[in-house]
Amino acid sequence: MATIFVLAMQSCSIFKKGSKEGFEGVVFYTIDYPESDFGDEIKSQLPMGMTVYIKGNMVKSDISSAMYNQTIITNRETNQVDQLMELMGQKFHITKSAGEIKKELENAPETEVEHLDETKEIAGYKARKVKITQKKENGEQIYTAWINKELGSNFLATSNVMQKVDGFPLEYEFDAARLTMHLTASKVERKNIKDKVFDIPEGYEKVTEEELKNRFGGM
Repeated sequence: MATIFVLAMQSCSIFKKGSKEGFEGVVFYTIDYPESDFGDEIKSQLPMGMTVYIKGNMVKSDISSAMYNQTIITNRETNQVDQLMELMGQKFHITKSAGEIKKELENAPETEVEHLDETKEIAGYKARKVKITQKKENGEQIYTAWINKELGSNFLATSNVMQKVDGFPLEYEFDAARLTMHLTASKVERKNIKDKVFDIPEGYEKVTEEELKNRFGGM
């Protein structure tokens, strides 16, 4: 399950180009699993938070749990996504090109987005509610997000759920493996981010998604 879950988290990647006037800093998210029927032992193995670093066209997302650590680094200028994983004592590096991401989005379910009038405050910022409807083979599935345009563009534009949302996501949800993840910003910190934060460290084995799945038997 760990490998499948980690690969599913690639929907946190980024594609939409940022701006020089956009947000620079760090956003801290809490994660919960509202529809999960897992016991406490399994839940304790799942990630409970995510940290996102943003500077210009660079975005880095860090997420960790007792099972694995994952970092996703995206250059929104080149539209390349690099995913770094530490799993069962091993380190892996998967690179996805803009073409690969575009193909995945083209194959995603048809999605409709409705921006609603309801608002609330999240991490000190006014957020507006968004209703997202996906048309899947087994019927429609509805997701909810809360966005803010003051902080800049949607950094989740390669998520097949969030790709059409216009605004910075302060609260959102998506499916990862066999459960729904619900993320809420707990703190937004404007600060200067050093360029080296987005460097890819040494010591990771380059693999493809398929190779990683085969390595761990699709667990």
